[in-house]
Amino acid sequence: MSGTSAPLRPGAQSRRATVAAFAGTALEWFDYGLYGLSAAVVFGPVFFSQLGATAGVLASLATFGVGFVARPVGGIIFGTIGDRVGRKSILLICIALIGLSTFFVGVLPSYAQIGIVAPVLLVILRIVQGLGAGVELAASLTFVTESSKAGRRGITSSIVFSGQFVGSALGILVFLVVSSSMSSDALLAWGWRIPYLVSIVALLFVLIVRATLRDSDEFLAQRASAEVVRFPLMDAWRGSRRNLLASLLIPSAQLVGAYLFLTFPASYLTNTLGMSPATASAYNLTLVLSNALAMPLLGMLVDRLGSRPVLWIGIVSSAVFVIPYFLFLQSGNMPVILTFGVLIYLTSSILLVPQGSFARALFPTRHRLAAFATSREISSAIFAGPAPLVASALVLAAGGSQWLVILFFFVALVLTIVGLVVARPVISEQAEVPEAVLKGAAPRV
Repeated sequence: MSGTSAPLRPGAQSRRATVAAFAGTALEWFDYGLYGLSAAVVFGPVFFSQLGATAGVLASLATFGVGFVARPVGGIIFGTIGDRVGRKSILLICIALIGLSTFFVGVLPSYAQIGIVAPVLLVILRIVQGLGAGVELAASLTFVTESSKAGRRGITSSIVFSGQFVGSALGILVFLVVSSSMSSDALLAWGWRIPYLVSIVALLFVLIVRATLRDSDEFLAQRASAEVVRFPLMDAWRGSRRNLLASLLIPSAQLVGAYLFLTFPASYLTNTLGMSPATASAYNLTLVLSNALAMPLLGMLVDRLGSRPVLWIGIVSSAVFVIPYFLFLQSGNMPVILTFGVLIYLTSSILLVPQGSFARALFPTRHRLAAFATSREISSAIFAGPAPLVASALVLAAGGSQWLVILFFFVALVLTIVGLVVARPVISEQAEVPEAVLKGAAPRV
């Protein structure tokens, strides 16, 4: 529906935008946590039973990776649309793709029912989900930073990022509750579908909240000034090439660290140190939930100091803690491992939180979403995607030692430093849209 929206109280749009962005990001990562466990435990016998037990698990895990391959494509396609028609439209489209894909996984027939069509449909749904996920985080961060006042962009970005931790933890917890409350046969027959089916309630909530928002202040001002460009990525390549490189490199240490400090230690605890899967799960959940609680504090730090100084704090603290952490990881002393795990994972979050407000400063509004989504998802494909394979190969090459893994992280840390040095912000982090411009933009519902 078009027309002029009723004026919102000061700060109301920002608060509603933050809630909508947090909820959507949480739903995306709920699927991430849920699908990861499902692929490891359930999907082999359900969708790939013809391959045998081991090959079936490997095939189901491969479908998990398919979604990541689609993410850069989604960033390019939907980031471009978002710069042309608005952030709100893309926020609705991408969460619908993510949420409906999650729901329809829950109603897919098994291989025993429809044969090879079942895994084919599963792969298609993962591709669709990956396309939506390729712009969800970038669109959410762009929307909240363009809707927030100066001095609040760090805290609103941090709340969006906390949706990753909250959603992932909920996905893991819901699966664990369902799987522990029934027999293995019941879980494989129908129980695994429950979390996927109930996710439709969360999707409806997110869609309703997002539909009631107007578009972001900065996009409305851009549309009023007729600055909308037809090919935002080409415009970014011509005018923001240096910052595209910076936006691609800055997340590298955080993306590599997110794996090395969370998933890799869980595998090491069980496979090398012989601890129980429950201990490894408790380790992961402790790190995830502690960082979710720390996010708003880090956001306030960004608002107080600025994005660049906080990124440097993350770089220095990561370099200081990474060697002691891996040394203590080999000790087998669980309280010490957990303490340093929380600390090193916190340094990864320090590198994460400033990225929302910093990305806003790197690109003008007319191509911000396409540039940010594309560069971030390519970075994710380069650094996060291969991290498990690279880390495992390095441990084998070093005869079980972790010193090559530490070196791997330092290489990623150097790339983050290069990105930060290369970056040349084009907009002040304190810049505001003048009220007169916004009033003349005739915002739409």
